[in-house]
Amino acid sequence: MLYTTRGIILQQIRYSESSVIAKIFTEKFGLKSYIFKGVHKKKASVKSSLLQHLNLVELVCDDKDYGGLQHPKELRLEYPYHTLSTDILKSSIGLFINEMVLHAVRHEEPDQAMFGFMRDSLIWFDTTNEPVPDFHLWLCIHLTEYLGLKPQKSDGIPTYFNLSEGIFQESGSASDELMDKASTAGFYALLHTALEYLPQFSLPYAVRKHLLLHIINYYTWHIPDFGEIQSHKILSEVLG
Repeated sequence: MLYTTRGIILQQIRYSESSVIAKIFTEKFGLKSYIFKGVHKKKASVKSSLLQHLNLVELVCDDKDYGGLQHPKELRLEYPYHTLSTDILKSSIGLFINEMVLHAVRHEEPDQAMFGFMRDSLIWFDTTNEPVPDFHLWLCIHLTEYLGLKPQKSDGIPTYFNLSEGIFQESGSASDELMDKASTAGFYALLHTALEYLPQFSLPYAVRKHLLLHIINYYTWHIPDFGEIQSHKILSEVLG
């Protein structure tokens, strides 16, 4: 029997001269690896361009391959991006988001809520015509809910966010575990901002840069073997 599922492309790895293995976060089965043969050949049924990072796709697979490395029967775009792949700012933000998600998501089982959140957020980002330079921060902050890392609520507006404990607090002394006051204020505000209101929100460049590093550190604190992120360096230059 064949099954169909939507997916988000996270990575493609060269497997042979003309084939690749792609990591895809699927709606029905979580994170899965698929092999695509002959993608670099002229008459390939699946072009390598379909496997670009964050592409929203639809796969048709044979369930007899479910236990191992699967060979999809079909792969097609489920939603073609209009600006995310062509606008330099959006594509740089997308590259960072892709790297963060690739390092953070380990779900080898269905998580339709997380999939829906990511897909809907990416489509919104692609279709909005308004500048949203803090979208990557917003998405990484709200993704923590689906990763089991959502910060604990605080009574009133807090002064600091404790990275190691995942809690807001009113007092503390300077340490690697605490966000600075400006970053904490930005973090708290983004945590309580709905996506549709994000175009009205813009952090100062210095705060945005520091908050990005704090968020990476937060993920590193709580996700084993999270690894090193590289794309934020490029993103900081583009946003600057």
